[in-house]
Amino acid sequence: MILPVSKMSTPKLNPRRYRPDAKSIVPYIEFPVPLKADATIPLTDLILGPGTEPVIGLDAARSFLRSEKIDVVPRESNVPFRPS
Repeated sequence: MILPVSKMSTPKLNPRRYRPDAKSIVPYIEFPVPLKADATIPLTDLILGPGTEPVIGLDAARSFLRSEKIDVVPRESNVPFRPS
């Protein structure tokens, strides 16, 4: 997902947050996607990774997309995983 970023609005509207990962702290920005009750998410592609458990990630993404009735097949990134 592409988030429009500007120095003026992003820190106030979408502050950077952090979550723990297996080996580090991961920064992220929450970005609400307001939808009407009958609307669909305009998602056309989902690329996951790179990561340590690509099969688990793909299975989780497939399960989530099915649960939300989003007709997209997730795929693994071609970027190699480089553990730190």
